[in-house]
Amino acid sequence: MIFKTLLCLIGFICISQESKTYVREFDASGKLIAEGWQKGSEKEAYWYYYYPSGVVKAKGEYHNDQKNGYWFYYDKTSRLLREGHYKQDQKIDWWIVYRSENQKEKIQYQNNVKEGYGLLYKNEKLIKANRYDQDKLSGSWTSISQFKKDNPNARF
Repeated sequence: MIFKTLLCLIGFICISQESKTYVREFDASGKLIAEGWQKGSEKEAYWYYYYPSGVVKAKGEYHNDQKNGYWFYYDKTSRLLREGHYKQDQKIDWWIVYRSENQKEKIQYQNNVKEGYGLLYKNEKLIKANRYDQDKLSGSWTSISQFKKDNPNARF
């Protein structure tokens, strides 16, 4: 009896699950601009976006038609511009912005605004620290020892 009930439950779950389809989107000239999985009319799972040249512009995951998880953004030469976390279409947690070949900034986000710290690195060495409150710069330090003194509870 338990086996039959379990089998019926599994069958119901499988039937009620809407299947995913792989979708490709094209511009007016026929060039591929996006591709990924859809569940019904909503984007789901991994998606890729392209420049007209065919180079990847962005890639990341959707859940219920909203960006979720880790995303990557590139320029037209395939150079990584930024990467970071989304939750329900909102930037959250740490994002990395690549300013140049040897300079990057790690920035904390909450609900799509800078909230927390921004750490600027040159040649992988920390050279500046900023603090953001509701997307506004509220402090800046070029002396890391002074930053640590002023922010003893800072956690990265």
